[in-house]
Amino acid sequence: MKLLSGLLGAVLAMSPLPAAAVVVLDQDNIMPIAGPVVASSIGLAVERRQAQIVTAGQTGKLVRVDLQLGRGGAGTAPLALELVRGGAASLPMVDSATPFLISAIPPTSATSLISIDVSSANFTLTAGEQFMLYLRATDYATANRLTWVIGYGNGQDLDNDGFEDTTTRPYAGGENYLRDTISNQQWLRTGFDRGFATYVDVAGGAVPEPASWALMIAGFGMTGAVLRRRRRTAIA
Repeated sequence: MKLLSGLLGAVLAMSPLPAAAVVVLDQDNIMPIAGPVVASSIGLAVERRQAQIVTAGQTGKLVRVDLQLGRGGAGTAPLALELVRGGAASLPMVDSATPFLISAIPPTSATSLISIDVSSANFTLTAGEQFMLYLRATDYATANRLTWVIGYGNGQDLDNDGFEDTTTRPYAGGENYLRDTISNQQWLRTGFDRGFATYVDVAGGAVPEPASWALMIAGFGMTGAVLRRRRRTAIA
């Protein structure tokens, strides 16, 4: 009995326990809104689709995305968010049939911080890996025009171009592209990054090493052998 208890204890000790979730803010380009919001449209004209490239800072599972979104009209149709692996060379030309739908966007021109739970995608990342937050409209009616923040107006025109200057937070780990819907086959680099933040579960993405699985299987096999031997001895 002591031998059996010892073997079971060893197997349990080798078994990888479920990792507790440790969610951390990974990347942050949320704009501190200190003036009139400057945003880029999604759903109409040239800026129908937007793709913000992000570089993962942590290894783990992407569980949440925050976006600074708004509506330019009074529509109710949701936005579609897709997670796409890779950088500029992987910009999508085909839309996913199962995107995350974002409907909690106030029907005003004001911009709100919207949180999207993406944990169900099991989108695991490795530190340094690039991926995209790809947004598109689900309805292109004028009333459903949506916006994604670039920055805010600072009340100045230092370059004397007749337009108020825009204050932004450039993101060093990626860049933003928009889809040219005139030809529907081009992506254009915008020169601006959008307001977003990403959260990664640095524990939940852990996977047992092959060696750990081998030890577990061997341990259970030894336990089974001991049980069979004790059963045969009891019958004899």
